Amino acid sequence: MNKEKQVYSLLSDILGKDAEYLKSHASETGLWDSLKRIELVFALEEQFEVTFSPAQIAELKTVQNILDIVGKA
Repeated sequence: MNKEKQVYSLLSDILGKDAEYLKSHASETGLWDSLKRIELVFALEEQFEVTFSPAQIAELKTVQNILDIVGKA
């Protein structure tokens, strides 16, 4: 599974929305609150075996931001 599919799968699990919905509403950051963001950070770090800096965590505002950061990992 490629990184994009993995990210959408994690988001789907955490946010309770299917991947297709998330793809069409990728810029809607209102789907996740601070607790969901923390869950997402932990899940991404575990899935991709990375550690995000505080600056990177602050950038996790859209699906595209997440894909950009994870793509660099």
